Amino acid sequence: LYSFIAGGMKKLFLILLSILIIVGGLGYLAYKNAAPLLAKIISNKTQTPVTIHAIDFYKESFTITEIQIGNPHKAQLPTALKVQTVNVEAPYKNYIEDPILIDKIELNNVYVNIQIYNKDQTEGNWQTLMKNLSEDHRSPLSVERIT
Repeated sequence: LYSFIAGGMKKLFLILLSILIIVGGLGYLAYKNAAPLLAKIISNKTQTPVTIHAIDFYKESFTITEIQIGNPHKAQLPTALKVQTVNVEAPYKNYIEDPILIDKIELNNVYVNIQIYNKDQTEGNWQTLMKNLSEDHRSPLSVERIT
């Protein structure tokens, strides 16, 4: 009986260790690929090309370097927004709370392109981007906050 219990405990330990290694590996991959993952998520929401050079994580903040959001198809220029650095300061535990409390967001070297498509000023690149952001674009990278 003892050897049966010891064998079962050993199997359970190996299964838990395997799960821990897999979760740790996936976490590491997500950390190392944070910039392209975030760019893909934003691109899916805005329905425009998005690039992010890097994301650096610190104790209670993170910095996004060289983010560029493309314009919708109707726009004349290719870029809607370009920011050299975005610094976001908030403890990471705040991102799981409702509402999310962010202490500070600092944007450096910002380029914003605003285009209006009609005389009534009701259609433009940013109206299209905001409309796309509010729509539900189902994708494997969709991020929805459950409250």
